[in-house]
This record gives sequence, structure tokens and C-alpha cells, in this order.
Amino acid sequence: MHIRELPIANSPIIGRLHICYPLNIILGDRECMPWFHSHYIQLSCNKNFIGSQDLDLCFDDTGCSWYSQCFWLQTQCIDLGCFKKLHTDIGEFIINSIDQGYYIIIHLDEFYVPEKWLYQKKHFRHVVLICGYNRTDRYYSILGFNHKWMYAISKISFAEFERAFSHLEETEPIILAKKRENGEYAFDLKLVEEQLSDYVYAKNASERYRLYQNPNTNYAYGLDVYGYLKMYFEVLAKEKIWCDLRSLHILWEHKKCMRMRTAYMQENKYLSPLSTFYDDYLKLERTTEKLRNMQIKYIVRRDKEVINKIMMSLDQIAVKEYEILTKMLDEISKCGII
Repeated sequence: MHIRELPIANSPIIGRLHICYPLNIILGDRECMPWFHSHYIQLSCNKNFIGSQDLDLCFDDTGCSWYSQCFWLQTQCIDLGCFKKLHTDIGEFIINSIDQGYYIIIHLDEFYVPEKWLYQKKHFRHVVLICGYNRTDRYYSILGFNHKWMYAISKISFAEFERAFSHLEETEPIILAKKRENGEYAFDLKLVEEQLSDYVYAKNASERYRLYQNPNTNYAYGLDVYGYLKMYFEVLAKEKIWCDLRSLHILWEHKKCMRMRTAYMQENKYLSPLSTFYDDYLKLERTTEKLRNMQIKYIVRRDKEVINKIMMSLDQIAVKEYEILTKMLDEISKCGII
């Protein structure tokens, strides 16, 4: 076969690649939606962000390895050092893997990757998803953020890929992933209720996984992330930390996922179709998107009044979300399903 392109589904989350790549692979199949709507509720962030210079606000994945704990994802993890000792041609390996339906998640040196922001500027190791190839024109199709900060598919020639791959340290694995063919995962209302409760009352999600690892006391969870996000902007106003757009972007995508989840739950009678939860989260989604766009304006203009407006809005959003979710938890408990 000379040309092969694997399908890429739209992901509601693109702010973190370790989350969106699996969703790009599985969400083209509607049978995966009950699993999706049962997850991506809890948020977490680094309480010690000033020292590390990274708030790391994200959907919480405590206890999970992002490429092996998705029910619908079939994966194989290959140690890069072992792979290189096999003296296998990486190009043929990628093409053969794609022909078997596998997407390849791999790190490359962006100095050698065209259409990346750091192309020919700086050596930086970052992950990409390979989703296709063209033997005739000799390129691979890769998914990620390009130099315009657009999440899109771009091309990298076989020769450029070889250079970007050959300069890697042997620290990151090669991951092969595809949607599993057989299985069933029903919407888990009990799991949703537990995560919503943890989120509202800011419970440490890592406590649930102490069988496998010690709880992480360095991170805040649930509604507590708003306080730390506000602290981040206070520090940003003093220009003592870098302007990271990812946190407000993830906050916006969180409200998007919550809005989608309430629609699913209402359609399937887990929530009353007469409830206002969908409209409530639609408003929060629009508000957080506006905050993200305000931060983009701050990056351009450096107007500190913008930061003050963002911090005021964060307080209001936290109060409103508490009101919404306490009502939602009450309705779920009264429905008698759990």
C-alpha cells in the first residue's frame, strides 16, 4: 500500500496531548461515548507552582498511565532503547504498524519538525501522533499543534522524521495505540457521582489509589483549583511567572465536557430533562472561553486590568459551579439509581 490515513475523531479536549490523542483515536465510534461521559470530571493543579513555575492545571489522571488506562484503547509500549538495539528500520516499523491499524505516539526533536514553532530555532523534545503515510511523496501525517498554534494534521518528510527521531534520548517509549474491537462499557452513574462529589468538596483524588501509590499532597483538587488559579494570576500580574494559557484553556474545556455530559445524562434520563443544568454549563462554558480570550489579549497588550477582571470572574464561576453541582448531586441521589 502506498498511501494510508487513519481516521482522526474530534476531541472535546485538546489542551493536553496525553488526553486528546486517545480521544482522537476512539471517539469516532459512538459506543465509546458512555465511557467518555463517565470520566474527565475532576481537576487538579500544583499547589507549589511558584517554585516549579508550572501550575499544571489539568483533568486529574491520578493512578492512570495515560496510554494504558483508557478502556477502549488497545496499546503496546516499546522501550526506545530496546527498539534501537534491534536495528529495526523505524520507517518500515511505522508503516507496518499503521497498516495494522495502529497510531504511533512518539517523541521527536521539534528543531527538525517543519510547521512547529521551534523548527530550526531550538532543540525541544515533544510528542506527536503519527496517523498516516504516503510512500509516493515520502511523508508521514502527524497530529499536533503547528507553528500557528492550531491543532491540526501536518506533514513531515521521511528524511526530516529520521533526523527528528535520531536525536532523541532513550527516555521516552514508542506507543502503538488503536481502538479495541470488542468490549462494552456502560455509563457509570456511580462513578460520575463520586467524581462530582470529590470535585465539589475538593477531595484529594489520589487517596483513591493509595493501594498503588502514596497520595499526592502537593496538588489541589476540584473547586480548590480556583483559589490557586487566582493566586497564579496574582503572581503573573507581578511578572514573576510565565504567561501560561493552558490553565484557562483546560478550564474552558472542562466546562465544555460538563455541558456535554449534562446533555447526555438528560437525554438518557439520568437527570430530569426539565433541569437547567445544560443551560447553566453552557453559560459557564462561554464565560470561561471569554476568560481564555482575555488572557490572549493580555499576552499582546500586557494590560494588568485584564488580569483583575479574570480574577473577579474566577470567584464568580467557583460560586456558581458549587451551586450547580450541589443541586445536580441532590437530583442524582434522589433518582434512586445509585
